[in-house]
Amino acid sequence: MTMKELIKTQKSINSLLTQLRPGTKEYEELEKQAAAVNNRMKELKDNSKGVQQQLNAVPSGKGGFLTVLKGVFAGNMLTKGAMMLADLANKARAFIQQGVEMAAAAQGIDHAFNRIANRDYLNELRKQTKGG
Repeated sequence: MTMKELIKTQKSINSLLTQLRPGTKEYEELEKQAAAVNNRMKELKDNSKGVQQQLNAVPSGKGGFLTVLKGVFAGNMLTKGAMMLADLANKARAFIQQGVEMAAAAQGIDHAFNRIANRDYLNELRKQTKGG
């Protein structure tokens, strides 16, 4: 996931968290997902700082072939790392999406049970089913 997508996901999770009751299972699951998104954002920031430091530390033309070889190797490793991070981000996106869907479904169920728990609503149902 890109940083922009992570920020968007973070905002949607935070929005859902404000709608759920703290202490519920759904709330705790969303909190875990929010923490995972925040950790991933921190990881991306730290990685970008590391790459920037490495780019700033590249020596000027001294060292010849060995320096070039090290640069090529580092580039290949960064590419592999980026591919692995992209795969991890896709898996995290799918996980978060499932969590958001589960939270939405749970919220609907909670709303339905709260409606049924109304004493007047249950009395009205009893009257209707007894025929008067």
